[in-house]
Amino acid sequence: MTDISPASDQPAEIVVEETEQTPAKRPANGTAIWALVLVILSYLAPIAIVIVGLVVANNYGAEQGNVGGYVIGGAIAIIIAAIVAIGLDFFGLILGVVALFRKNRGKVLAIVAIVLGLIPLAVSIGIFGVFGSAIGGFGQ
Repeated sequence: MTDISPASDQPAEIVVEETEQTPAKRPANGTAIWALVLVILSYLAPIAIVIVGLVVANNYGAEQGNVGGYVIGGAIAIIIAAIVAIGLDFFGLILGVVALFRKNRGKVLAIVAIVLGLIPLAVSIGIFGVFGSAIGGFGQ
């Protein structure tokens, strides 16, 4: 038979090691990431739209033999690009504000998206203001 008895009559010593506790990382804020992606697209999409619009207008103007088609096509491309920039930027800003007020989530990307989102919005509104005042729609 086996005798079950402690190997020693002395109590076991409990050793507690002190370790540095790192603060818990906040989970990624997916809403802020999407806001930043939309704001970056609001920078890139108008550039692509204007380039494609100018190429199409140039080809059309060369076929027709007039320069007026090129100028009008370029102006239309710029207006469409500004509308796309405002749309993407508006949704990016909304998502940035929503991400800013989410609890227990990172806020840095939301702030970056909001700051970067205000620039194309102001430029796009300025473009519409210039075209509007040139046509005579504003300020009367």
